[in-house]
Amino acid sequence: GGLSGNKGGLCVNVTMGGMNICFLSSHLAAHRDKQYLERRNKDFQTIVSGLHRTDDIFGRESQGALDIEVLNRHDLVFWFGDLNYRLDLQLGTQEAMHEEALLCIEEKAWDQ
Repeated sequence: GGLSGNKGGLCVNVTMGGMNICFLSSHLAAHRDKQYLERRNKDFQTIVSGLHRTDDIFGRESQGALDIEVLNRHDLVFWFGDLNYRLDLQLGTQEAMHEEALLCIEEKAWDQ
């Protein structure tokens, strides 16, 4: 409660079909300026550092690694929410971006 003002996150861990799954939802800082990008990254770190870091829910002991290691204990991690990261595309208009996306799909250029 109250770690990042009105921003924060919720994490639910489940085991289904022998797989450890993490569902995370968060609301990170908004706006475009660089200071807000840095704030989003700080919000992310605050949320991750608040995750359970000792014996985890699956009975494994903490390795004493970085906080992000908590997420690596899962087979799948789904991170949802209002992340507020912006794409800074230099393609111009929405039509040009749409055409570029369609071309990448058509060519199966998934890394584009």
